[in-house]
Amino acid sequence: MTTPYQTLDRLRARVEYEPSDIFDDADNAEKRFDRLLAGSDSVGETDGFRGLEAEARGIIETRLGDNTLAAEDGRVDVMRTTDDSAMPLVFPIRDVQSVEYKLNLGDDFETLDADRWDFTDHNIVLSYGRRMAESRHGFRGNRLTGFTARLTWLDLAEKIRVTYDRGFDPVPADVLSVQVAIVNRMLRNLKVEQNVAAMEPDQLEAMTASEAILTDDIRDRIDQVTPLGGATQAI
Repeated sequence: MTTPYQTLDRLRARVEYEPSDIFDDADNAEKRFDRLLAGSDSVGETDGFRGLEAEARGIIETRLGDNTLAAEDGRVDVMRTTDDSAMPLVFPIRDVQSVEYKLNLGDDFETLDADRWDFTDHNIVLSYGRRMAESRHGFRGNRLTGFTARLTWLDLAEKIRVTYDRGFDPVPADVLSVQVAIVNRMLRNLKVEQNVAAMEPDQLEAMTASEAILTDDIRDRIDQVTPLGGATQAI
């Protein structure tokens, strides 16, 4: 399970509902509301209920490729190389500790000197170098232009292993705002369901339908977190 984006206290202060709105005036309304928002762990229970914060976080992360936006330190990604000078890691990259490479799949990893690579928010970038007309794969392309083309990761190795820090620390305020908006819509739908359950049949016609959780506006706000243009490396 990924790290929560915000604390229970912060989330509770920003949602549009009070405990009594969802759980009437029951003696344990506040505890039940806290459990609903932040999961069973937040109230000392162990039944594994994740809560709406985790549900909303999951919606955001699914939209962004199933990766958390919270900080991850020391993440290790192993990748087959491509015929590019820049290979994508998981946005946003904050720091890179090491890059290792295998000339052949059966080899052990060797450490690549730090002056041979750089990184952006999106990519690990091979430092500028000429692609020789005869690479480790033999002749590639036009011999007349082979000495001037940019060296690629595939020229260097079959696989690379990158150890790096990524994610936001702290998670940006606009992401937290989107998460609160999603939780509010979930609470609103829960309230609608409660009202429907308490209604007489002749009252149902006037009932407002449940809202979609992931609206176009929320999708757009999530997509703005990871600008795709930053993943394109000009070389």
